[in-house]
Amino acid sequence: MDDMTLEQQAGQLLIAGFDGPLISDQARELVKGLNVGGIVLFSSNAENPEQVSVLTRDLQQMARIPLLVAADQEGGIVTRLHTPFTEFPGAMALGAVDDTGLTRRVAAAMGTEMRAVGINWDLAPVADLASYGGGNPAISVRSFGDSPVRTAAHVAAFVQGLTDAGVAACAKHFPGIGDSTTDPHKTMPIVNTRTDLLAKREQIPFKSAIAANVATMMPSHIWYADLDPGRSCPATFSSTIMTSLLRQQLGFDGVGITDDLMMGGITERSTPAEAAVSALAAGCDMVMVCHDLDAQRNTIAAIASAVRAGAIPRTRFEEALFRVTNLKRTTAHDRLSLDTVDWKSHQKLAQKVAFNAATLVHDKSSLLTNELLAHTIVVVYPQKPELTGVEDSEGPGCTLSSELQKLGAHVVCVTYGATPDVQDIQKTMAAISSDSIVFLCTINAHRSPQQRAFVEILENKVPSERLLLVALRDPQDAFLVACGTCAIALYSQLTVSQRAFVQHIASGKPYTGVVPIAMEA
Repeated sequence: MDDMTLEQQAGQLLIAGFDGPLISDQARELVKGLNVGGIVLFSSNAENPEQVSVLTRDLQQMARIPLLVAADQEGGIVTRLHTPFTEFPGAMALGAVDDTGLTRRVAAAMGTEMRAVGINWDLAPVADLASYGGGNPAISVRSFGDSPVRTAAHVAAFVQGLTDAGVAACAKHFPGIGDSTTDPHKTMPIVNTRTDLLAKREQIPFKSAIAANVATMMPSHIWYADLDPGRSCPATFSSTIMTSLLRQQLGFDGVGITDDLMMGGITERSTPAEAAVSALAAGCDMVMVCHDLDAQRNTIAAIASAVRAGAIPRTRFEEALFRVTNLKRTTAHDRLSLDTVDWKSHQKLAQKVAFNAATLVHDKSSLLTNELLAHTIVVVYPQKPELTGVEDSEGPGCTLSSELQKLGAHVVCVTYGATPDVQDIQKTMAAISSDSIVFLCTINAHRSPQQRAFVEILENKVPSERLLLVALRDPQDAFLVACGTCAIALYSQLTVSQRAFVQHIASGKPYTGVVPIAMEA
């Protein structure tokens, strides 16, 4: 890099995104003009394997130095590569199965598909624990569970699976979400958990990732008040966390990257350019600005200016460049041919995970032993649910109805809004007859007073022996109904998860999934 200008070198420390499935003017400027080191892809960039393969090839051909091409391919609710790629259930589904060998196989399959289309870096797995302090809405089913030991085992397996496929992994969000309940995509949360508890609990999965030689690590946009009391700043800006703790105490020597610096937890306090300088000075090696071209330009200019002014010491800047260059060397594999990917076996693997993850939370009504298919099944399904900041897709919709119809069932599908009102209740009750079986599907209803009220009204109006709650995402929804009402947890609304539930109905096989977080009925 000695023949580059300082601005060109600074560009190597930026991970940037752009919209659309084709090379746009923005993409061209990012790669050719700004010399960015990494590109992050989202659902808007990915239509099918052939198109993504062409897109990444064209990006690499424009690049002066080979690019790191990343995507948040966690599985479940954070899936950037949709059908015809394999859509795998997410981390909590894997935690419900609790088979680390299966977790490793899933990650390897994901990595194989990514590498075949020129993506060499998966911004996964999530190493945060679920449920502490009520659970952070930005994490939820993205976590493997609330057990530090079990989560650590699955995190390591996921890292190893991606590594098996030749794709770099990224453990996030260091040093753990902790007891925060605020989404950092909207505002900066504060974690008040004592440092000794963080070390015994939240940090365990990250230590496991380091032991598994994870290539990259992403800090959270969260302030840890006890761990770094001197500054009310997120871990992203904290040298105490990024250098003293992560590097010196835990021994991580890979690439530290920021989450998107356009998130509300950052922009409410600083511009992305200012944030980038703070993050690099604290010990991060790459910074991420996902979409805004002006912000991307300004970020590179600010980094170069900060190096000239000494706000980012030259040794720190060169250290970051060295780590990024080394990561590029380790991911510089030849891409696999699309023809070599065993897509069918990956789809079977995804279906196996979804089937084994499905959890019968309670069934004191014995509803599932009845001849369900002889009744009219009314599927009550949430329409346009409120998404978390990390999601960029609403999901597949109600595939449960079509899967039930394949079994010959008579199905009526009724949708309700994110904030159900009187009309939703009237519409739903009008569809229910005295002979109907009602499948009430929810997506994080426990976080919505209106949806909780909707569930309560239906539970009061529909006899428990004819009501079944299907928690499509967070299993806490299954506890909105009394133990006398049947409840199933699927951990995602992906088609494979909805289909898995129908497969259980058709086969009569037992549910083997176990909710991987502690909850009270």
